[in-house]
Amino acid sequence: SFSIKGDNYDHLPEIKLESITASEPLGTDDIRDASFGLDDRYFKLRAEQQGQSERVYQVSYSATDASGNKTIAEAAVTVGHKP
Repeated sequence: SFSIKGDNYDHLPEIKLESITASEPLGTDDIRDASFGLDDRYFKLRAEQQGQSERVYQVSYSATDASGNKTIAEAAVTVGHKP
């Protein structure tokens, strides 16, 4: 006899901040208080751009369920240009 382990819905997946990138070169203080590899949802992004275009930060998180299934989700944070 054998059993098959099912892939049930996991209500508490492990969430991790994977990366933060930007459309412009970043200075040392442009991203602050970010803890990569942890469930960090509170960090600071500098609201400033170089030149005439908007700065866009790309924030990536992973979610891994109890069965080991992993997915990556990304969100864009846009800092507008002030005339």
